[in-house]
Amino acid sequence: MVPIALPATEMFAVMDKAMDERWRKVMWRQLVLAGAVLVGSVGATVADDLGTAQTAAAPGATPAANTLPLTGVGSYLAARFAEHAEDPVAALQFLTRALADSPTDPSLLGTQFALLLDDGRTDEALALADRVTGTGPEQMVAVVLLAAADVAAGRDDAAVARLTALPRDGLGQHLVPLMLAWAQAAGKHNTEAQAALEQVGTEPGFVVLRALHSGMIAEVAGDRAAADQAYQSALRPEPSLRVVEAVAAYDRRTGRTELARQVYDSFGADHDRGLLAMDLDASPPPPPPPPLTARQGMAFALYDIASALSQEEVPGLAMLYARVGLFLSPDLDLCQLLVGDILAARGRDDEALAAYRKVGGDAGTRHNGIAWLAVLRQVDELKRLDRLPDAIELLRTLVAQRPERTDSMLELGETYRDANRYDEAIATFQKAITQAAKTGSTPWTLFYARGLTYDKMGDWARAEPDLVKAAELNPEQPFLLNYLGYSWVDRGIKLDQARKLIERAVALRPDDGFIIDSLGWALYRQGDFNGALGQLEKAVQLKPLDPTLNEHLGDVYWQLGRHREARYQWQRALKESDDKKQIGVLQTKLDQGLPKRQTAGTLN
Repeated sequence: MVPIALPATEMFAVMDKAMDERWRKVMWRQLVLAGAVLVGSVGATVADDLGTAQTAAAPGATPAANTLPLTGVGSYLAARFAEHAEDPVAALQFLTRALADSPTDPSLLGTQFALLLDDGRTDEALALADRVTGTGPEQMVAVVLLAAADVAAGRDDAAVARLTALPRDGLGQHLVPLMLAWAQAAGKHNTEAQAALEQVGTEPGFVVLRALHSGMIAEVAGDRAAADQAYQSALRPEPSLRVVEAVAAYDRRTGRTELARQVYDSFGADHDRGLLAMDLDASPPPPPPPPLTARQGMAFALYDIASALSQEEVPGLAMLYARVGLFLSPDLDLCQLLVGDILAARGRDDEALAAYRKVGGDAGTRHNGIAWLAVLRQVDELKRLDRLPDAIELLRTLVAQRPERTDSMLELGETYRDANRYDEAIATFQKAITQAAKTGSTPWTLFYARGLTYDKMGDWARAEPDLVKAAELNPEQPFLLNYLGYSWVDRGIKLDQARKLIERAVALRPDDGFIIDSLGWALYRQGDFNGALGQLEKAVQLKPLDPTLNEHLGDVYWQLGRHREARYQWQRALKESDDKKQIGVLQTKLDQGLPKRQTAGTLN
């Protein structure tokens, strides 16, 4: 059969076809989760496996583009590999070589644009944006970036014309009218702006989004009555963190600090009132924020879209819109925090750390709740980078700055524990528990953290009461229930009570391999080997490389007389384990097996 030679442009299109189809499916999905657009980026963690911003592999070294004699197609494939390996520099180098062979190929230009923007090289992406054509998601992002540049330069009519020409299917049915509304607002066409907002989707989350941005547009136009009405509408019935923060910020911008406090007091119970009102509660309080501009409003709109995409597990595209938002408003902390979260989820910890450090201003001049969260995120990144002393120093500074907050104390205690500084960890947890008691409500996490630390110190007599107390405070926390239940099982005590805790944990997380293993191990310790078998096999199916789960499965196989399978599982566990004590136990089992069928009373 004679192979068919395709032109380079068609070949690139064929190679991208499957991925582009996946993009389009995502874009056609309705973002219909109630309030999804309006929840902040707090807690958003992500794994991007879609589109030109696709990333799944951990960061790794990629050969330099100039060291390999590749064709245009080979360079393109190498670029995609580098992209997946989280090496944007190499990806762009290879892509530049591919473009040298096919300088007008729309697929290559779209990929280059997306890579540049994703990497924060917005000026370079902007210079390329008008060459990005086609119907893919990159083309829509390119038009939005060009429209944002028009708004920034005062070319509001040009922005409106660009956005009007965009399709309104998939994501466009929400994105385009929202962007158009702000482009019209930038040109002081307020009636047209509000009319454009009416075209935003009718799902519950988008109804709230429409009300929020209607209030913001009315605020920019100086229509206080309309702004008040729209903002109050956005607050009902159960506002998200994003809405509470936005309405309180409006009250502060208009000199109504007490109203802002009332908003925080009314809704703070669900969103950590102390965190929301951190700068208001400062002494002396900071001056009111400057008036909102249309440019900032469009940046907030881009953040809302990016946040919704991130929650819908499309963080690659979320990153692109967040970058456009930062282009319009570089000090938009919510956008910067989201960028850091996406980078952290990709395993690009140094870049995530740098992004978090930009929140709150380069010198930490904005002492608000978002900036506080960003510093805690910095701690997470420092720990991932094995920089525990730096993390501890940063946390000690936070505790000194805000001694009334227990979240930084909790994080400091856990970091001390990670550094095997157990006495300092216990002292820090005790300080946090004492501080929390002053408010009449001690978080379960403090007792849990202290119990874990006592357990690591080998002091079960002190660990157990803390873990029991934590379970009393939060009886629906599966990891806590599993930890306490497994601890009892492993010690051969309170087996019936332990089994009940673990069964509840399994009901809460039915696909968690570690929790299912705990249930299997509880059955094993009670002598119910047949009952344990199904649970332990399922656990290993879910977590096939965990050495403890494989060891447990080997044990139950042995008790059931399936010695060959038992040795296979022990050998597998031995291969995966890096724990010296466990390795010794496994080697003994491989050499000697287990004693004859044991009962609950004789299992140790």
